[in-house]
Amino acid sequence: MQRVTPPSATTLSNRTNFGSEGSTRIQCLRRFVTFLLGLVLGFLLWKLAALNFTLGRLFVNRATDLYVFLVFVLVTGTIFMLSLPVRAVILLIFVALVGKSGRTYLRAVAFAFIISGPIANLVENAGEVPCICLHYSADLHLSKPDLI
Repeated sequence: MQRVTPPSATTLSNRTNFGSEGSTRIQCLRRFVTFLLGLVLGFLLWKLAALNFTLGRLFVNRATDLYVFLVFVLVTGTIFMLSLPVRAVILLIFVALVGKSGRTYLRAVAFAFIISGPIANLVENAGEVPCICLHYSADLHLSKPDLI
């Protein structure tokens, strides 16, 4: 009989990562798409800020308004591409600027996170209690059989 050897870990990792060239291409594509999404969100944030706040006094010239707009959108797109925490902040700002429904949604999400922590703790404790009781009773049974 012929002996079959299992594939090595490097062979499996190359198959799942699509090779180093493919993963680099996917990573570049992902960065480009997040940059474009950041540009779109920057544009929408600018429009929402222009609707909610009067910025006409700050920008007397149209050229200044255009330059500030371009810098804001490019910085938002770049930071959105590079930093995951900033993505979360930008999305939270976007939802908060939408209006009353956005703020209500943020309150509901915050309340859900506040409630989910203690509930997860209760579930974890409920799973640990039977294991600990079983362990202690088995330990007591093995060490002190005359007490049981």
